[in-house]
Amino acid sequence: MKKNLLPLILLFVAISGCGQSGPPSTSTSSSEFATLPEKIEFLEQYVTFRRHYVKLDYQLNIQTNNSRVSIPGPNDWFIGIIAVVPPEEIQQWTKGLTPVEKPDTEWMSRIKTTIDTSGVNQWYEDGHRTVGVDEANAVIVYLNYAM
Repeated sequence: MKKNLLPLILLFVAISGCGQSGPPSTSTSSSEFATLPEKIEFLEQYVTFRRHYVKLDYQLNIQTNNSRVSIPGPNDWFIGIIAVVPPEEIQQWTKGLTPVEKPDTEWMSRIKTTIDTSGVNQWYEDGHRTVGVDEANAVIVYLNYAM
């Protein structure tokens, strides 16, 4: 085999082995599930962190492998969560984030919820993530996006 063909063959093998990995694209509201365990099970297909929830509402808009060919394209995602969590776990949500003044919270209106977020008064960010906290009621609002 000619040496100049080897890189092309290796590239073809690598590309043909590429495909969508992980869960499929979705546009899902937690209101589609009847129970808290069902909500958690579905959410955990799309997030790498594992948390405990007392109440949980979310909206997921995730487009995986944006290209429609064998070569993967970038992913777009909107992961919006409003939850009541065990009070001792609030710090897990804000660890490594920088405190900020109240950011734009328009995204919260996309989440169907009955959880009262009026007490959320502490805000944290880092790049694509925004977290709001109501410590008194153990309410977390979470946004992770890339669009």
